[in-house]
Parts: sequence; structure tokens; C-alpha cells
Amino acid sequence: MGKVIAIMSGKGGVGKTTMTAYIGAALNRRGHRVLITDADFGMRDLDLVIGKENDIFFDAVDIWKDNCNQDSAIIPLTDDFDFLPATQTRRWEDVGRKGYAKLIKKLAESYDFVIIDAPAGIGRGNEAVFKAADQLLLVAEPMWVSLRAVQRVMQLCHEERQFNYALILNNVGRSEVAVAVEEALATLQVEQLATILPHSTKLMGWAQDGTLHEFSDEAVDTMMVPLLEYIETSEVWPEEKLLDRWYQLQSAEETATENSKEAAKETTPTANTDGEAAETSVVVEAAMAEPMVDRIVEGERVEVETGEVSQDSVSAHSDVATQNELVSNGAKVGAVPAVSNVADEAAEDSAVEAKTMVEAVKTEMTAPVASSAKVAVDAAKSTAETAAAKAEDIVDSVTDKAEAVADAASEKAEAVAEKAEDLVETVTDKVEEVVATVEDKTEAVVDKAKEVAEETAAEIKAVTDESAEEKEEPAQPKKMSLFEVFKKKISSLWS
Repeated sequence: MGKVIAIMSGKGGVGKTTMTAYIGAALNRRGHRVLITDADFGMRDLDLVIGKENDIFFDAVDIWKDNCNQDSAIIPLTDDFDFLPATQTRRWEDVGRKGYAKLIKKLAESYDFVIIDAPAGIGRGNEAVFKAADQLLLVAEPMWVSLRAVQRVMQLCHEERQFNYALILNNVGRSEVAVAVEEALATLQVEQLATILPHSTKLMGWAQDGTLHEFSDEAVDTMMVPLLEYIETSEVWPEEKLLDRWYQLQSAEETATENSKEAAKETTPTANTDGEAAETSVVVEAAMAEPMVDRIVEGERVEVETGEVSQDSVSAHSDVATQNELVSNGAKVGAVPAVSNVADEAAEDSAVEAKTMVEAVKTEMTAPVASSAKVAVDAAKSTAETAAAKAEDIVDSVTDKAEAVADAASEKAEAVAEKAEDLVETVTDKVEEVVATVEDKTEAVVDKAKEVAEETAAEIKAVTDESAEEKEEPAQPKKMSLFEVFKKKISSLWS
């Protein structure tokens, strides 16, 4: 019998479906037979991220209702890796829940792992999933709305007596306003942390293309190791060890980012002219400078032509190596078309003037961005302060209401206690009256019984005495009937 794993979240949009497909593929690459299935009846989307939306003819409910055999509904993905779609035409309210766990348990006999993409929330579908699952993976992003939702699912786990669950903190680094990892974990106080996964644009792209199960992201796979081991053994890594692995990954990514930045800065093309204006290379440096490139939208460029500068040259997606090679040969391509013309035609004064104008353009372009960033930061700060104030007001309001409810409850409890005391006294009095009445009636009954007994005894004695007297009198001869006398006389006459 294979293990049934349900992936739940409490809130949609946190990567639950992506995790179902990606974890299933990862387990399959480790040599396991895996079935992934969608339990979001009426709102399925697991078929989209694996590109099987056009291959579905039957679904889980068809197997459940004996409309087809399981081979007709299950879609193979790769060797020992299959997919069972959810129904799209009916909801959980329409099909019930009783047979779902039985269906999943039966399918699990043919696999090492069955992974269920559970519906968001805590509705009827998840009640059925709870009964079917041996292990739960709770997915949350480091955002307050997601953390609160997954907290409610954790409470539900305890209510359902399902303690074999662990948390996946997903999409870390996706948003700049996200909660820090340490704060998120401290808030949740989760007993078991399965892993921390970085945000991956690769996974998003593969899911969009319907090829999520075919590829793997090295950074994500680094943090998948403790998760896969938990699935296989039900044992989580110590939190300290898992966090160390996370920080090492972050450090490696930061180092790689810094190295790429340094390499871009060090790649500086030079003018290939006969002693003419070597200073034109600074134009390229200015055009390739990272602060400017980061803020240039696709399609804008900076052109330097005969000492004149316009915003039509440097693309944020230009190939640096290609530009360097072509610029060094005096060509006009990519980010700096006309650099060779500047080298051929512009004098030293023109180059200096071009540099000055480029710096002016840089300042002109970056200033609004900086200003916008400052405005955005101020707005975010203001929003945060407003939210904090509202939260404080809500807490105060809830506290006041709680105190009022507590006072009212206390008063009602006292009133109930007084009524109970009065009732006890009344009942006690009634009981005493009944006992006294019963005692009186019992005495009367006893007296009457004694009288009856004495009278009965006297009657029995009288009857006994009469019987004795009858025995003592001699027996009297029996009187003859008239017929017997007449018969005797007739007999004597014949004789």
C-alpha cells in the first residue's frame, strides 16, 4: 500500500498545484511509482501545469461511479508517473465524500506515493481529503494572509487528530514586502518544518508552458532534499540544519549575483582608431552602467552621434559580449550604434561633451525613478502605519467586546447559580415533605396490616376450635330414606 500525501494551503495562489506536480516529478526521479491527482472538483488546474488539459476523457468521479475503469481515466506522464484529473462539471456538494477515501486507498495499492492537490480552504472537499491522507504538506507564502490561513489548517489538523503534517514555506523572495523567514516561523510555531523554497521564475514559466513535470531548478532542488526525505521517512530535518542549508543557498546566490555584476562592470570596450579620441570608451561605460541599465525599459536606447545624446540606445536585454566585440571593431550595433562614428569623427572635446551629456541623461532618467521610489516607500510606510493603527483599533475593540462578554457571562453565571441554589432548596423541601408523608402512610399501612393479621389469626383459631369439637362428638347413625324404609318393609313381607 502506497502512502497518500495531501498538499493543502488554506489559501489559494501559494503554489499548491505547482508543488503537487514538482514534488511528484522529483519523487519519480528518485525511482518511485507516483500518481498525482487533482481533488479540486469543479476548479481543477493541475492538468494545465502538466499540459494534459486536452487529453482528459474520464476523471476520478467516473472511476468512483463505475462509469469507466481506472486505466481509462489515469493519464501516463512518464514511466511510473501518472496523473488522475478531477471532475470539472460537478462540485463536492454534488458528489458527496464517502467513497473518495476508498477510491484513493484502492489506487494507492498500485503506487509508492499518491499525491493529492487538495482544494483551497477548509470546506467539504478537504474533509474528504483528510480521511484519505496519510500525510499532509501545508504550503504557505511568507505573507500575513497566507500565514493566517495555514494556521487555521494547522488547527483543523489537530481537530481531526491528524498530526503527521509539516510546513513548506514557499516562494520566499517573491515580494519585497514579504515577512522575514525567521518572523514567519516564529509566528506559526509549527511543530515540523519540511523545507523553505525560493521563488523560481523557471517553475512559473514551465507551469505556464505545461511542462512543469519535465524540468528541474537547481536552486529549488537544493531545498527539496529535506522535503523528499520527510515524505519518504516521515522524519523532518532539525530546524537549525534546514536553516543553515537555506542561508548557504542564499549566500551562494548573492555571491553569483555580485560576480555577474563585477564581470559586467569590468567588460569595457575601447575605441579602435588611429590615435583618435580613446575617451569614447567612457560613453560605452556610461551606457552600460548598471544603475542606468536597471531602470531602462525594453526598447529605450542611448545614442551618441557626433556629440549628441538621445534616449534610444541601451537595451536592458542587450548582449554585453556581442556589443564589446562589435564596438571594438568600430561597428554600429545593439546598445551603442554610432560608437565607431564617434571614434572616427568626434574630437577629444566632442567625446568629453558626449560624456557630460550622457551623465546628464543618466541623472535625468534616474532622478524620477529615485523620486518615484521614495514616493512608493513613503506610501508603503504610510500604508503600514495606517494598517498598524487600524489593527490596534481592532485589537482594542475586540478586547472591549471580550471584556463586556466576560462581564455579561459572569453576571449570568451568578444569576444561574442563585437560581440553582433556590431550586436545590425547593427540591430539598419537597423531598422532606414527601419523605414525611411516606413515613406517615407507611405507619398507617403497618398498623392496618397488624389489625388484619390479628383478625385473621382469630378467625383461623375459631375455625380450628370448631373442627376439634366436631371430631370429639360420636358419630350419629345415618338416617334411612323413605324409599329405603319402604324397600325394607316389602322385603320382609316377601320373606
